Amino acid sequence: MVSLILPTALSGTTTPDADDYVMTAIFFAFVYGIFLFLLGVLKVGTLLENILSRPALTGFTQGASILIACSQLKNVLGYHSHVPYTVDNLIGALFENIGHIHLWTPLIGIPALVIILVMKKVKKTFPTIILVLIVAILISYLAKIEENISVEIVGKVQKGLPAPHFIEGITDRNLLTRSLGSIVVLTFVGYAESISVAKKFAAEHQYTLLVNQELIALGLCNIISAWFQAYPVAGSLPRTVVNAHTGSKTPLATLMACIIVGIMLQFGTDLIYYTPLCILGAIVMSAALSIIDFSEPIFMWKVGKKADCVSFVLTYIATAFFGPILGVATAGLVSLCQVIYHSGRPDVFELGRLPESTTYKNILRFPKAKLVPGVVVIGVAAPRLSFYNYPWFRNGMEQIENDYTHRNNSRLIEEIPVGTSSPPTSHVTTNMMDDTTTVVQLEEQPIVIPTNPNDRLHTIIIDLAPIEAMDGTCLLYFLELKHSYKQKNVAMLFANVKHNVVRSLKKTGLVTTENERTEVFSSIEDAVHYALGHSLAAPTKTETLDDKFPLLKIFTADYNVDEVNLITF
Repeated sequence: MVSLILPTALSGTTTPDADDYVMTAIFFAFVYGIFLFLLGVLKVGTLLENILSRPALTGFTQGASILIACSQLKNVLGYHSHVPYTVDNLIGALFENIGHIHLWTPLIGIPALVIILVMKKVKKTFPTIILVLIVAILISYLAKIEENISVEIVGKVQKGLPAPHFIEGITDRNLLTRSLGSIVVLTFVGYAESISVAKKFAAEHQYTLLVNQELIALGLCNIISAWFQAYPVAGSLPRTVVNAHTGSKTPLATLMACIIVGIMLQFGTDLIYYTPLCILGAIVMSAALSIIDFSEPIFMWKVGKKADCVSFVLTYIATAFFGPILGVATAGLVSLCQVIYHSGRPDVFELGRLPESTTYKNILRFPKAKLVPGVVVIGVAAPRLSFYNYPWFRNGMEQIENDYTHRNNSRLIEEIPVGTSSPPTSHVTTNMMDDTTTVVQLEEQPIVIPTNPNDRLHTIIIDLAPIEAMDGTCLLYFLELKHSYKQKNVAMLFANVKHNVVRSLKKTGLVTTENERTEVFSSIEDAVHYALGHSLAAPTKTETLDDKFPLLKIFTADYNVDEVNLITF
């Protein structure tokens, strides 16, 4: 993909017939390598990986596959065209040149393509590509196909390894200024191509992909190779496919490939000379076609994830029909839209108290959850409240507040237990009349806060349990909300607030040191108790033995008796 868009990237700086064309391509490789290296060192690769969704990356990979396959049509069928690398242009060029197709070229290229594809289905590890390449070179050499039937071959390749060479333009600030935008685009396309194909095979072979490490390696490859007159490279989709299908398991395969390429450049350029271009095109096309797989978008559609399916389709169309540059931009845009759509629409709901517990749950999911008269407890399912989701949160709060007057009275809780009295389990009393001793069994008495079903809304409790942080927009909204509630004589309390959120609330003045204990609570239950106007230690009035028999206190002064079952003497 980088090779496909490199001419376009260079066109903004130089022209193919200019003397500095090759030098500029080498300069691109050097700066491009620095950018990739910095992305890896600064851990930006992981951030970009998190931003780009899997459907978007898959769509880019599939679009790139069909684009690469179509780009080889001219080599496999034997015609010449110079059109922008998009599927519609490449297919259009095929129909325009259908009368100029060289007869012998497809007779060699198409059978080779079919053999490679069929053998991949039969046995992937069989070295079909190597055998096809060797046979094709032998036929080309022995039959002199270039001379006899005019089939294009690779031709002369410069012998030997390139010597180190100073990168011209490395000190030219004007060149950097003119080419910076193109190199940035090239960097993101190289990143998308490398990481998308790497993630595909990482998932297929079940190994962990270290994105930043990959970027550092790619960056160093481009930086070092630029000193040996190389142009920008990235993780190649076709080469990766060929590498995987030949049974490669470790980077040792790539090292061996490098050694073999070096040996061929030093001693085997005469063999490379006779390689038919249609065979190379067939190899690249077979690798690209083997990548095409629509199982993921079909699965997403079946499980009802329409947004993911749309993300795949948009990225696929943009890459295939508008080029890899727009494909990368579309992948980033649709991924960002997905993030904003899902995180910008947090679930806002009212909480109710489960029977015989202090747990509060979503009343829509838990029909048995009871509502507290005069109090609305609001929950939100979001790790962060920020500028992009606070409007949705605000609208949800307003809707719940407006629905207060339409509450179902059957769901209102009549009283809230706040604990029990704690007397001894038993108490010994003495009857002074007959000098007998009686053991009186004591019972724990529940302490409850009664509620009034006709109470107006006087308290809003916001459960911030899942909230890790708030930005300034949300804090300003809470300040405005608090002022609005104050005018309505409605209290706003917070429950389950994390330490860093409390700190933010204090800095904005929403919570002060003086009112922290009356506005921020460690649990919803504590906030409800406070809202109903009772402290946890305030028991209700109960009848005791002292109330029934005042003189009994004289005889039981040494005991702590709060309440007993009355015994008739």
